[in-house]
Amino acid sequence: MNFLLIWLRRFFRYALLIAFVLVGAWIAFENTQPVSLSLFGFDLPRTGLGIYVAMLLFVGFLLAWLALVLTWWPKTLSRKRLISEQEKEIKRLKSLLLNQSAS
Repeated sequence: MNFLLIWLRRFFRYALLIAFVLVGAWIAFENTQPVSLSLFGFDLPRTGLGIYVAMLLFVGFLLAWLALVLTWWPKTLSRKRLISEQEKEIKRLKSLLLNQSAS
């Protein structure tokens, strides 16, 4: 059962990645009009509009992933810490129970 869940998660992750790549390529090929952009005072090279849109799609995807990781990571660390403390408590209680039963 666990193997199936891991396989499904990987499948959907790769399917989502392929979907983003295909959408980005589709946008890039459909919008070939050359544009020149200025970003924070820097002139970017004159290239197709689709390339810029696809790059923004990719940057948005990376920023969303980063936001997810930054909100998920502290929860994971606190849960690992809690599990470690609970495992220590279980060991302590088991040893206490063994000592009481031996007496």
